[in-house]
Amino acid sequence: MRAWLLLPVTLLTACAAERAKEKVRVADEKAAEEMNDAASEAQELMVSPRCRVAWANQCGLIAAEVEKPEFLKRFVENVCGFEPQQPDEPVPAECMGRFARMFVARLQDRYWAANFAKVQTWCEGYPEKCDNAALEMKLLNSHNARVAADYQRRIAEVGARRDRVVEEIKREARQQDAATGQAFAAFGAALQGRPVIRCTSTAAGNTVSTTCQ
Repeated sequence: MRAWLLLPVTLLTACAAERAKEKVRVADEKAAEEMNDAASEAQELMVSPRCRVAWANQCGLIAAEVEKPEFLKRFVENVCGFEPQQPDEPVPAECMGRFARMFVARLQDRYWAANFAKVQTWCEGYPEKCDNAALEMKLLNSHNARVAADYQRRIAEVGARRDRVVEEIKREARQQDAATGQAFAAFGAALQGRPVIRCTSTAAGNTVSTTCQ
């Protein structure tokens, strides 16, 4: 290729490289935004047993709340409509059943991602250890593990999608570079193959004759 043809080829290649670079930057920004969204959503779904951590949107054990004497008293009076006549009068079994169902319903609502069947199996195998707090901690850990696994899966999917987009951008850039080079190479070859026309002029008096061949 003639030397003077190298300049436009170089310029076009540089422009194509800049466009590809910009597309990669956009792909990176989109991937980073999706990853940030996934992290925010995971953080909102995570549960901490303590409320002294900055990241926790849901914190504290339900068991610790419902086992307080003042909570149980309000539940028995307001939900069951039972007012004991004696200080040691037992709470009716039906009321305690409603209390248990309320507790389980709250657990299911908060720890929706937990493997309840697995935790139930643990409780049946170790009934002496399965008090309300231990049961809830098992569900909390199971729930958080599922949320974390889903977060990692989403991050991997975003990364893989970004890599596919970037690879496609690079492939298109390579194809464009090759096509540009081939076009200018063909143009240069055509110019080199053109016949050279030589013209000569002769003067005779006031007459000038030109001959080209």
